[in-house]
Amino acid sequence: MTMVVWGFHGDIISHYLDNVQIMGHNLNTVQMKGTPMKRIANLVIHKSKLVLALYIVVVAFMAIFGMGVFSSLATQGYNDPNSDSAKVEQILAGDFNIETPELILVADFGSDVDLLTNQDKTNSLVQSISSEPGVANVNSYYSLGAPASLKSKDGNAIYVLVYFDQKVDAEVSSQLISEKYGDNYQGTALYYSGDGIISHEINETISKDLAKAEAFAIPLTFLIQLVVFGSLVAAGLPLLVSVGAILGTFFVLWALAMVTDVSIFSINLITGLGIGLGIDYALLVVYRFREEKSKGRSNQEAIETTVMTAGRTVLFSGSTVALVLLSLIAFPQYFLKSFGYAGVSVVVLAVLGTIFALPALMNILGDKVDSLRVFKRNLKPHDEGFWFKLTKFVMKRPLPVIAISTLILLALASPIKDITFGSVDERVLPANNRAVVAGQVIEKRFAGWESTPVDVLIQSEESIDTYATQISKLQGVVRVQSRDGVFVEGVRTLTPIQSGFESDSYERLSIILNVERFSGEANELIGEIRSLSTSDNQVLVGGVSAVFIDSQDAIKRTLPFVFIWIGFFTFIILFLFTGSILLPIKALILNVLSLSATIGALTWVFTTGNATWLVGSFINTGTVDTSMIVLIAILAFGLSMDYELFLLSRIKEEHDLGKDTTDAVAIGLQRIGRIVTAAALIISVTFMAFVTSGVTNIKQLGFGTALAILLDATIVRALLVPAFMKVAGKYNWWAPKWSRKFQLKD
Repeated sequence: MTMVVWGFHGDIISHYLDNVQIMGHNLNTVQMKGTPMKRIANLVIHKSKLVLALYIVVVAFMAIFGMGVFSSLATQGYNDPNSDSAKVEQILAGDFNIETPELILVADFGSDVDLLTNQDKTNSLVQSISSEPGVANVNSYYSLGAPASLKSKDGNAIYVLVYFDQKVDAEVSSQLISEKYGDNYQGTALYYSGDGIISHEINETISKDLAKAEAFAIPLTFLIQLVVFGSLVAAGLPLLVSVGAILGTFFVLWALAMVTDVSIFSINLITGLGIGLGIDYALLVVYRFREEKSKGRSNQEAIETTVMTAGRTVLFSGSTVALVLLSLIAFPQYFLKSFGYAGVSVVVLAVLGTIFALPALMNILGDKVDSLRVFKRNLKPHDEGFWFKLTKFVMKRPLPVIAISTLILLALASPIKDITFGSVDERVLPANNRAVVAGQVIEKRFAGWESTPVDVLIQSEESIDTYATQISKLQGVVRVQSRDGVFVEGVRTLTPIQSGFESDSYERLSIILNVERFSGEANELIGEIRSLSTSDNQVLVGGVSAVFIDSQDAIKRTLPFVFIWIGFFTFIILFLFTGSILLPIKALILNVLSLSATIGALTWVFTTGNATWLVGSFINTGTVDTSMIVLIAILAFGLSMDYELFLLSRIKEEHDLGKDTTDAVAIGLQRIGRIVTAAALIISVTFMAFVTSGVTNIKQLGFGTALAILLDATIVRALLVPAFMKVAGKYNWWAPKWSRKFQLKD
């Protein structure tokens, strides 16, 4: 967060620029007087080649190591590592030496599983897989005593459960086995599921989708850039920032993956945010440089003004976005933490590239920035164009505009009442994916989710038969397995249990359910199991259904802190930037309204299945991924504040020149409206490309973020902001006298 520290404490950057030596160049030879932004301007003007060369060398170094990040990332990360369900997983592995089967096979004979020929085929398959490298154990319907839940309801298929040594990569090993044995073994159809296969399929799909999204987004965004920038050279300038931010963040995640878990899903954010912010920030800086040049200023004067105005805006804007995204690190799930790591890194690097490397290159190019013109236009700013007229129209009738705009956003938000949260499983993949097909076979043909039991650990010296009996009577429970036998509907069978259900500290119950793992019925069952009274000292409940509940609870517990964090720092940065008390409050209210509309639209599309033509086909589970909703809300909030600062920077600049609020808003919007619209369109296209993904929650990320940005750039920035500022009048700039000394000056 060096960037943020610099933005708030000018003396730190002053000391740095006064004393540092780079590659033998003493920066004391550069005139370093004035504000921090002026010092940066002087540095990039007088040491342009050095700054640019250093930037390129650092990015190249980061790229060498950063490209290795893909093999270091994980696909899980939805559980709370501090929860009871996580403790159960650790205890099962440590005390009981029990692991969840990473690879689950369904062997479909097409005939009675009890036929000797089918048993012989299975034994041959089990023996063969057991000899594969890294395989620790293989169990089947036959080896586990022929329990009914391991046999399909039609009696023609069974489970084969494969466990791997902890030293091997379960995803790689699962894939190798599936490739070797294929979908048929001695006339027996094989279906592959389990975490190893699902992880591989998600990773592979995301990798292909990323290439497809880039193939769609990059040419289209470059075409938009070409229209906006007007020349090939200017349109290419954002690449300097985007490439540096993306490759640099790959390096950061690669380094983090050495010491902690990082999610593969964060790669999508890196590319989308890196390309989008690189273009946004470059657009703001290049446009201001051209504007200053059109006034007849020299190259150095234009660079200095650009860094001190547009550069300062980028610094504040990036600080806001980074601090908002930093809140993701507060969540215990590494899925969300990973987006925090990626988001903060890409924003910081994009800002550094924009305020250092980009002005240095522009200073070297000078007038050649506009070389290879494709679209010729007058670059001199016009104060009475489309945006000026639109703003004047809005400010003449602010109350009707506020009423109509608010009603539209509230209408979009109304489906929120029907939102149902879910989690990630194989159904995020396309319907024809082999992991999905296997999951459907398991769900339709087997009585219970044998491969994903609910595990209960109890500290007790007394018999737990009573507890097992109570649980087995619950609606939705197929059976309860303990050290003493199997309990079905309150009756214990005589099936002996040999091992795996008792340790020095705990007794274990394994509960098989026949309800969908993340459904409301499963949630109620877990609650009932946890609430049943026992004579033990401690009861811990685990398994995928419990993991989901604990994960939801962790998000609920963390959200209040995140809301306070985002609200506090957003208010502080906007106050420091504008000197106003009202403008930060207005920004927070409008952002919440815009986000509510976005989440409502997400619910309408992904929960109820409306307008699927917008996002393409997907398996509709009737839920939206909770973690993805949190991510979209925080990301969209940060980007909305990005555009808020773009807009307020020009409005405040005009107001500081002596214009009243009406004229300041109108001229400010005229100067910046085109940039905000173009920036929003470009970053929306970048994220909308993710809608082509075959992974549903990536579709949600793309659709939700793109929609939030478009709503913000149109209804909020073009209509609600000028209308609210008109109503507030002079109070837009009000602040207590004692607080004015804290406002940062240029």
